[in-house]
Amino acid sequence: MVTEKDGKSREQRSPFFGGFPERGIWTAVNLGRGEFLGILALSLLIFALWDGPVWTHLEASHFERIMVSYAFIPLATAAALARGARLTLTAWFGATLVIGIAKLFITALLVMLLGVAGW
Repeated sequence: MVTEKDGKSREQRSPFFGGFPERGIWTAVNLGRGEFLGILALSLLIFALWDGPVWTHLEASHFERIMVSYAFIPLATAAALARGARLTLTAWFGATLVIGIAKLFITALLVMLLGVAGW
């Protein structure tokens, strides 16, 4: 039993105030937490920085940055699933779809907030 700094074991700590959950949507799509969040974070980073920072090009077309950032998702998902010998068409498609939807929501929110903030 691992004891934390406050003298409580991990099992005694409140799950709300504990570490980031080990299981989540990434578990349902056959990815590890790090794999899922890593692919999502890198695709968001590509979107934010491709061809210059997005906040300096809010009025420009985002077609190229959208295409490149979404093209990264299926490739990275296939690589992550293949590395763990979990690559099937269903797992790949499901993980790609879930990460793509999460990225769509986050990027739309990011661009909207930047626009409202007047950047």
